[in-house]
Amino acid sequence: MSLKILFFGQLTDFVKKSEINSDYYSDTRELINFLETEYPQLKNIKYSVSVNNTIVNEIYKLKENDEIALLPPFSGG
Repeated sequence: MSLKILFFGQLTDFVKKSEINSDYYSDTRELINFLETEYPQLKNIKYSVSVNNTIVNEIYKLKENDEIALLPPFSGG
């Protein structure tokens, strides 16, 4: 089982990739803990988490083959 994780904007500068495949994690909290351990720079910036094109603000239970995206802060005009 695996998860597809996409990185956008400045987050790709920290991760050095725009996409990775990860082992399966049961929820977004476990996944974020893994990512922030693997890429410590992520701890110092704000970002949103999207699961299957929907931004989630709470701990979200993940399923196999979910697509997770880490999104930098948006600014608009």
